Amino acid sequence: MLVACHSHDHGHDHGHSHDHGHTDHGSDAHDEHAEARAQLWAWTPDLEMFVDLEAPTEGEPSVWAIHATNPRAGNAVDTCDWTFVVQPSSGREEALTSPLEKPGYAELTWTPSQSGPWKVLARWTSPKASGQLDLGELVVARRDEMPEEEPAHAGAVSVTKEQVWAIPFGVEMAQAGPVQHVIRGAGKWVSAPGEAAVLHAPGRGEVRHAMKALVPGMSVAAGDVLFELVSGNIGAPGFEAQRIEAEAEFAVAESAFLRMTALHEAGATSRKELDEAEKRWKLAREAQTRANALGSQGALEVRAPRAGVVRDVHVSQGEYVSEGQPLVTLAASETSLLELNLSAQKASQLSDWSNIAIEVGGEWLEGDVVSVGRAISAQTGLVSVFVSCPAAGKGVFPGGFAEVSLRHGTGHDGLLIPSSAVMERYGLHEVAVQIGGESYDLRQVRLGANMGERVEVISGLSAGELVVVEGEYAVRMASMKGSTPAHGHTH
Repeated sequence: MLVACHSHDHGHDHGHSHDHGHTDHGSDAHDEHAEARAQLWAWTPDLEMFVDLEAPTEGEPSVWAIHATNPRAGNAVDTCDWTFVVQPSSGREEALTSPLEKPGYAELTWTPSQSGPWKVLARWTSPKASGQLDLGELVVARRDEMPEEEPAHAGAVSVTKEQVWAIPFGVEMAQAGPVQHVIRGAGKWVSAPGEAAVLHAPGRGEVRHAMKALVPGMSVAAGDVLFELVSGNIGAPGFEAQRIEAEAEFAVAESAFLRMTALHEAGATSRKELDEAEKRWKLAREAQTRANALGSQGALEVRAPRAGVVRDVHVSQGEYVSEGQPLVTLAASETSLLELNLSAQKASQLSDWSNIAIEVGGEWLEGDVVSVGRAISAQTGLVSVFVSCPAAGKGVFPGGFAEVSLRHGTGHDGLLIPSSAVMERYGLHEVAVQIGGESYDLRQVRLGANMGERVEVISGLSAGELVVVEGEYAVRMASMKGSTPAHGHTH
């Protein structure tokens, strides 16, 4: 947990106005008190609490602008109950409550009964979690003194909570962890054994694509009509000729089977001859059934036998095909086998690799080695390695490529942050560090090992600091404005 508390007169404009009534005690000093401000900030992984308030003076009301944010998602908390507990160095504690006026925002007014330091705690409860935040100390000035101002952080960038809530935004704490030797590469998605099926033409005819843009990578459902086979041109046998042939063959096969059955019962033929006649009759019956399945337009529908992804289309629109000719290859939609090509030395060490991460749709997933090839390819000089990955429903299909990160060894301890937090400018790397409720610092860092979803920071950052992992470029854009607007909150 990080805590910051300070009073300041440097301004920033994020749309809040503290033009609330302030008790007039007939003193110029009191008017100056109204210009001074203080801030309280603390967070846990579940809740960030930021309070901007008028620097408090004994006996005078101070208005608190309270902001509650989900640090991971950067959005305003819409369901939360909290109580602020304030306690002087000597005396009884007070409880302050205020309902949400709108998602993430509430106001309350507090009139301190005495000067000096007050401890401030925020006790909160939401449907998913609860806890307590230590907001530090709030110094209350005497009636006859000016609140002390703390200097603003040099180079701080202001991004208001309203701006954060309006865009994709998230922060994460820099943490120490094992840094391992990493090799980056690419792999190709392939169909796992038994996951691909070839659909063949059930008859002869001209191919018509029943689905628009039937191309590799397209998802299909079981029973979807993929093709229609229609009668060919005049010079080629079409479905009508095929139907007549099937009818004739069935009639001959059925007659032969009945005759062979009678001869076998009379002991005039062997069991083998009877079985062969029965087999011919069954095949002829199936051919007749397929031929009779033609619709009134003379078209035979070819349907997907199962759900999956189109891997290859083997025929073109208008092409004439024969019975049994391959039409399309379908792969199961949960296909998640990746083929890597590594040197023989690296492939032989795979048993020592502690982790294999695969990038799928911007997300890094853990993979497991399924098999390692035993031969070196004459074309590439590399060994094929197959890795399984839980990529079901991630839009993966055979023939596509994925970035792979392989980690080796136990490594050494280092400071790690998500790779998404790193920005590059003129060949240098920097991160946006949150140093207050609405204050950020653009920090130049030196990077070490890149482990895919996480990267090592050698210098420029300390463990426990909050880095912006989503929305970091919004902080950079805010830093380019070149000035810090006037302070104030308006809701």
